[in-house]
Amino acid sequence: MSPPKFVLLSFRAKRGICFFSKATRTADSSSLSLLGTTKVAAVLLVLCSLPLLRAQSPELPAGPVQAKLTTACTECHESRIIIQQRLSKTAWTKEVDKMIKWGALVDPVDRDSFIEYLSTNFPPDKAPEQMPRVAANKKR
Repeated sequence: MSPPKFVLLSFRAKRGICFFSKATRTADSSSLSLLGTTKVAAVLLVLCSLPLLRAQSPELPAGPVQAKLTTACTECHESRIIIQQRLSKTAWTKEVDKMIKWGALVDPVDRDSFIEYLSTNFPPDKAPEQMPRVAANKKR
């Protein structure tokens, strides 16, 4: 008799959406239990809910490429990280090119528009954005 099979679920949570993948594994019968399955489901539920508990990412300033830039950049990080930056056009160019190398999905025809938008809205001479602390009651 062959050992029983079970499905191993792995997941990643992004923007409140859980992505599951599965793999079939063999195990001895002692590793399979209803209680163990319930614990795994509870942990997955909690972990998938964590992104929903975070503060909402602030909206980027209005502009012709706001929607495209938001889509391209917030696939990997919140807009908060963009809003905090104060960079020159040269530095924004390097930053956009680096993000494209790291996998940001930017249409080549939009690259220059992104750089122009970012350098106009987040230049080095603009006062820093005051961002609220996300972690309440954080101990130092």
